[in-house]
Amino acid sequence: MVWAGICASGKTPLIFVDPGVKINKDYYLREILQRVVKPWAESHFGRRVWIFQQDSAPAHKAKEVQDWCKANFPGFISAQEWPPYSPDLNPMDYFVWSILESRVCAKPHKSLESLRHSLTREWDLITLKEDDRKCFICGVTQTICWRRHSETGNYLCNACGCKLRKQVTKKRKSINLIEEVLNK
Repeated sequence: MVWAGICASGKTPLIFVDPGVKINKDYYLREILQRVVKPWAESHFGRRVWIFQQDSAPAHKAKEVQDWCKANFPGFISAQEWPPYSPDLNPMDYFVWSILESRVCAKPHKSLESLRHSLTREWDLITLKEDDRKCFICGVTQTICWRRHSETGNYLCNACGCKLRKQVTKKRKSINLIEEVLNK
């Protein structure tokens, strides 16, 4: 298993978990958050304000972990505050892991060490800054999840892309309903 984190200005190191190790709340808190994430964040952000958000894995949602994060991370978003199924707010699960998987698993690995080496190499190659991109609707430039408008080709941040898609779907349903009524 591997753990990683991202932000608009950088990436944590990859954290490899040895085979057979159970990621429970104690391991996650001690080996990942306390040993790696907190020192990395203090070094990376300094005195700047930052927000820590994680997914809803059982170890992440444990009360002890939630309490520790609230006490140690200045802008912690708790499990209760996090909206479910939000790809625009969870780029690790909906973007980064799939890129790593497609690049790393393009060829088979003969050993765990080969897999780790490949993961590390590809992790180092992932760039999070796309200087030439700006959302056509809201103007955001600091996001790693992008969509292209199917008709115009303009860039959209994932949040605006999702909203636009919902609007188009609603319009199509309305048009279909009107056509259905008119055709009766």
